[in-house]
Amino acid sequence: MNDPRNHSSNSDHDDAHSGRGRLARRLDALFVNQGVSNSKVADDLTNAGVKVSHGYLSLLRRDQRDDPSYRLLQALADYFGVTTEYFSGPDPDYQDNEVAAVMEIANAERVRAIAHHASGLSPESVELIQLMIAKARAAEGLPPIEAKAPRSENAGNDPDVSSSENPAT
Repeated sequence: MNDPRNHSSNSDHDDAHSGRGRLARRLDALFVNQGVSNSKVADDLTNAGVKVSHGYLSLLRRDQRDDPSYRLLQALADYFGVTTEYFSGPDPDYQDNEVAAVMEIANAERVRAIAHHASGLSPESVELIQLMIAKARAAEGLPPIEAKAPRSENAGNDPDVSSSENPAT
């Protein structure tokens, strides 16, 4: 566990929570949360012009390497929708659900973008989009989302809208 290559004074290796460096812990959590394999990410990045092996990604995730090139770090950040600072930034108040919170924010932004693009579409078109999303979730092995009742009369009282957007709640 005390690998001489790992310098305990290095901020990337100051994680008291799991014994693993911050880069390894955060990178591994992104892989797990998005359900992708080392091979899938390595193939996707290589196809995008950033050559990396699945073995090297495995070493990074297991904290057996901690020195990816900036180009690879940027490619990983882009792939997972985070900033490069996410991998090495400070986390004095780290909680086990930190990565889940980041993913929730990223997903919320994507969901808002989908909603924005659907704005003004007919109810039939919105139903088609909902069907496509349901099929995409099924194809990715995700559980179905229970449909909410349509909100026609209560458009200004959506409980899913944050309080900053809906001061009445």
